[in-house]
Amino acid sequence: MFKSISTVIILTFFSINAQAAKVSCSFDYGDAFNSTDGSWVGADSFETLWDLFPEGIMLELDNSLLGNLDTQEVFKAGSIDKGDVYLRGGDYGIDGKLTSSGDGIIKVYSGYCDVSFG
Repeated sequence: MFKSISTVIILTFFSINAQAAKVSCSFDYGDAFNSTDGSWVGADSFETLWDLFPEGIMLELDNSLLGNLDTQEVFKAGSIDKGDVYLRGGDYGIDGKLTSSGDGIIKVYSGYCDVSFG
């Protein structure tokens, strides 16, 4: 009896720890830069951002990346179909950036993110 209860407790503990955190980001600003010389080309309007990210983005983080939020340094959290996602934890929340490049232009979208578990 004791062995089966301890097995259930251990399996429950590992299943809770195995769940990844989910990061959701909303972007409120987008800049474009020339990929050759880095000069600023322009900014996306709010309507363009809404069309690109109507519900924001969702990305799963494994436990090893969650510790990076405490360092308050920028780190690559992952990639989605629209580009690479970078995060930085801070005193007032999580800053998020999504970058993409193509046709001689580098796009950088900026916003804020939330983390949820389970």
